[in-house]
Amino acid sequence: MIVKFWATSQVSFIVKFIIVFAIINIIAVFIFQPTYGETLYHSKTVLINAGYFTLTAQELFYLFNVILKYICSIPLVLLFLLTTNPSQFAASLNKIGVSYKVAYAVSLALRYIPNIQESYWSISAALPISSRETVEKITELLTNIDKTKPNFVYAPATMWRNKHWAVEEWQKLYNLTKDKANIIFTGVEKDLPLIGNITQGGNAFILAGKTSMSEYIEVLRRADLIISPDSGASHLGFAVIENNKPKIFTLFFATSKNVYTPLGEFNKGFPLSKPICPPCHKRKCKKQTMECTQYIKAEEVYSAIHEVFDV
Repeated sequence: MIVKFWATSQVSFIVKFIIVFAIINIIAVFIFQPTYGETLYHSKTVLINAGYFTLTAQELFYLFNVILKYICSIPLVLLFLLTTNPSQFAASLNKIGVSYKVAYAVSLALRYIPNIQESYWSISAALPISSRETVEKITELLTNIDKTKPNFVYAPATMWRNKHWAVEEWQKLYNLTKDKANIIFTGVEKDLPLIGNITQGGNAFILAGKTSMSEYIEVLRRADLIISPDSGASHLGFAVIENNKPKIFTLFFATSKNVYTPLGEFNKGFPLSKPICPPCHKRKCKKQTMECTQYIKAEEVYSAIHEVFDV
């Protein structure tokens, strides 16, 4: 419902803006050069005699053509903007030989203003102040938390198979940090087997399937660090940042860290080096090797953690 309202509002705003712009443009054209129609059509038929601002049939016809240009071009522009996925468009440009940097510069230009608007509506709808009941429930779920240690939220699952980090690397990172921080796993109930493979029965707070959206947001608010693939945890975490907390480390595989890494001094996108296989932004690996999910190593992520936290 909110998305539909946002989309309708966006289209309505664009149409209204273009109408106002077109009217101002027509008035400006007439004010600065009221005789351009005569010059263009080499004739003069006076309709309203008003000195410098005399209106001729030729000028009126010229202004009509300017309006017609807007009427014909605006629907095409709107159709392009509303049906084009910037990431896929950038990937297509790159595929036909356009420089990777140029392609993603175009992608950023296309997504910049719409993304800010979308973020505003999404965040304002999704992130209300936590209710007393929500705070109490999360406090209960985290009853035995060690307050002398930082809280690390790990959200390992995503909807895309080629956005999943290798389980072996998650296991390594978990083993490197489990005694130095409170490890909190989040997700939905179907993520429990994956989380079980990572922890192997080790000590952790497993909240997958135990929280509603508002409760999940409260968990993210209590995090000192969030580590997840390019998914909801990373971007919702960005929405709750206050006083540089939580820090967000996002793992990128099929999608680009140059486009989606949450902004912020301490937020990082991995891999830190340029991947051999560039982001394809596809749900299925064309090579069928999923090699991009192997680039990031647990040691690299742990080293970045060590730079920020005393662990």
